[in-house]
Amino acid sequence: MFLQQSALFPALFAVTALFSSAFAAPGRNGLTKRQYDPAACNNHPSLCTKKYDQIYWLGAHDSPFIRHPENGYSVAGNQYFNVHTQLEAGVRLLQGQIHNEGGKPRLCHSECKMMDGGRLEDYLVEVKDWLDKHPSDVVTMLWVNADNMPAKDLEKYFVDTGMGALAYIPPHRPLKPGEWPTLKEMVDSGKRLVLFLSGGTDEAAIPWMLDEFQYMFETPFENFDPAKFTCAGDRPGSVKGPEMMQEAVDTRIGFQNRFLYDKKLEQLGLEIYTPDPKRQRQINSGDQTIAGNLKDGIEKCATEWGRRGGYILVDFFNEGNPIAVVDAANGFNDPRNRVNAPLSYENAPKELWQPTKSSGEMSLLFDKGADAVDEVVSPVKDVVDDIQDEVEDKVKEVQGPIEDIKDDVKDLFGGLFGR
Repeated sequence: MFLQQSALFPALFAVTALFSSAFAAPGRNGLTKRQYDPAACNNHPSLCTKKYDQIYWLGAHDSPFIRHPENGYSVAGNQYFNVHTQLEAGVRLLQGQIHNEGGKPRLCHSECKMMDGGRLEDYLVEVKDWLDKHPSDVVTMLWVNADNMPAKDLEKYFVDTGMGALAYIPPHRPLKPGEWPTLKEMVDSGKRLVLFLSGGTDEAAIPWMLDEFQYMFETPFENFDPAKFTCAGDRPGSVKGPEMMQEAVDTRIGFQNRFLYDKKLEQLGLEIYTPDPKRQRQINSGDQTIAGNLKDGIEKCATEWGRRGGYILVDFFNEGNPIAVVDAANGFNDPRNRVNAPLSYENAPKELWQPTKSSGEMSLLFDKGADAVDEVVSPVKDVVDDIQDEVEDKVKEVQGPIEDIKDDVKDLFGGLFGR
C-alpha cells in the first residue's frame, strides 16, 4: 500500500518474483539443491570475472515486508517469501526501510503500525547466516533511511551482527562505472556486502556505509502504467530526465524500479496505492507480447545507457519468473547453488515465508489483507461526511435570510429605477 498526501509520504509496497532450476541434493525446508559450488559467483562461474557494475542484480522491493497467512496477506507487504527464501532463489539485492523507533532502528513499511518487519539486527543475522553458508556470493543492500538516522547510530547493528566486517570499502569515493572490482576480487577479499543508505551517511567516518545517490541513479518509482516505464533517471535530481542521461550513466550505476502500483482511492487529499500482484506477475516475465515486460525493459535500458548491468527492483519476486530473465541478461541459463521459490505462495511451508522473530510486534493496522484499505479510510470518510452535512445545514440556515435580503434589495432598486 502506498499512502500519499499532497504527493508526499510515499509508502512503497512491492514484492519480487524468481525462479530457475538447480536441484539434486536435499536442502532446507524439504526443497533440494545441488551441492554448493564455490566456483560459481552469484549462481554462475561466468560472473566471477565480471565487474560488480557489469552484472544485473535482481532485487526484492521491500524485502522484509511479507504477505503471509498469519497477517491475512496484508496489503502492506511486497513479498510473499522471507529473506532466506529470497536469497536461496537468486535475489542478490535486498531493499527495505529503516525507521527510528525510540532511538533504535526498526524495519517498518512507512509506519510500524502499518507493517512492522522487526528489528534491523534480526534481519541482518538472517542474511549473515546465509552469507556464511554461501562464501562465493556477493549481496547488495539498499536501505531507505526514512528518519535519516545518522550512520554512527546504525553502525553498531552492522558491526555486532558481523555484517560490518563483510562490507565493501571503495578505494576512493564515489566509484564510477568501470571502477568497481570483479565479483571474484570481492569474494577473495572477504568483502561480499555492498551497503547503501538513502541518507544519513558519513563515508569519511564509516566508509562502508555508502551514499546511495553518489553511486547510482534511479528510474521513477511511482509507476502505474507498464507501457510508461522509462530508462531516464528520476533521482538524484542532478541527473534527472532524458537530457541528463549521459551524465547519469557516466557517473552512476543504473537502478530500474520495475514494480507497479494500483491507485485504489483518491480522497481527502490522500492517495492510497497498493501493489498490483496480477500485473506484476505479467511484467516480471520475459513474455514480449506483454507491454512493459522485463526482458524488453532490460534491453531497452541497455541500449539507451550504452552499457549492460545494474539493479532491477521488483515486487513479488516469485511471480512471473524474473530471475530467469535476469539470468539470460547475465548470459547464462544454467544457474548453480540455487533453490527455486515455490510457484505459488498458497500452502507454502511456513519456513519459506515466516518473517524474523521480532516482526509484527508493533503492527496494529493492515493485518486483514485488502479490507485494510476500507478499515482505515472509511472511518475518516465518515467523519468528513458528517462535517460536510453540518456545513450544509449551517449554509441552509443562513441561506434563507440572505435570499430575503437579496429580494428586498432587488425590490428597492427596481422601484428606484422603474424596473
